[in-house]
Amino acid sequence: MTLVIYWGDGEWTGPKCLYDMMETKNEAVLKYISNYKINLIIPGELNYEEAEKFASDLGKALMYIKNMKNPAKIKRMIADDRYRKVESETGILLSELMNFEYHLPKNEEVADVCYAIEMIKKEAVDEAVQAERKAANEAAKEAAILNTIETCRDFNLPDKDIERKIIGKFKLSEEAAREYMLHKSA
Repeated sequence: MTLVIYWGDGEWTGPKCLYDMMETKNEAVLKYISNYKINLIIPGELNYEEAEKFASDLGKALMYIKNMKNPAKIKRMIADDRYRKVESETGILLSELMNFEYHLPKNEEVADVCYAIEMIKKEAVDEAVQAERKAANEAAKEAAILNTIETCRDFNLPDKDIERKIIGKFKLSEEAAREYMLHKSA
């Protein structure tokens, strides 16, 4: 028996049998073709009882994939000792499928999913801090540009000279400089 595992967390929209893959729906043609059913495992359609029937950690992996966009369910899963630890290969698989970087310590056979989730949180916090820094830097740059324009106008410098000055000093395009001159400092 061949099984196909859909590693996505959403709904399966692909074919479920050979006939679904074919363009023709002509019964005269189809009667000569065996319609092989695809034995498909879809995480989003599994419940916990079905997932626990797998002899390996595959069921755990499928449940993590099913719930990967639902932090409350993930939190409940890692609070449950049955889902807290997975085999190292499953931890590596989950890190790839759930798009987080998790490096299993050498000579470890079991991955602690809580540690992986903490790493995800840390990455999210780091990304948020970087975004805030970038926004603060952009706001500071904008304030400096507007202050420069205002100061130059206080000294009655022509707009063309002010525009050249802010292009050079703040490495702006001519279009961005004109935007500052016309709209943001009016």
